[in-house]
Amino acid sequence: MNLAEFIEFASGGSILTPTHLGDYFDLCCKLGEPTSHLTVEEQSARALHICVSMPPQCGKTTLITYTIAWLLFRFPSWLFGYGSYAKLFSSGRTEEIMRVYVNSGGELMKDHARK
Repeated sequence: MNLAEFIEFASGGSILTPTHLGDYFDLCCKLGEPTSHLTVEEQSARALHICVSMPPQCGKTTLITYTIAWLLFRFPSWLFGYGSYAKLFSSGRTEEIMRVYVNSGGELMKDHARK
């Protein structure tokens, strides 16, 4: 399932695929490309830090929320971090990512309380 299909599935069709975000959407889609041909060292070196600056209410947070949940299905051994300008905002988004993941059929590890 690609990212656009996952967003439709996970949101129950209530969220339109944010293709209007252009390169940001394309980058998120590319994050899901297979990595099995890479060594562990190459996979680790592939760590990304993404910083996006766009106007408010254009779908940035929604896209990264669904992207991380989608990637958790594809690469359960990967480690994800979400940071923002405010601790409470980051914490809320982390809870939202976990909710999307679980509601889409994912299972959290026993130490899931660690955000």
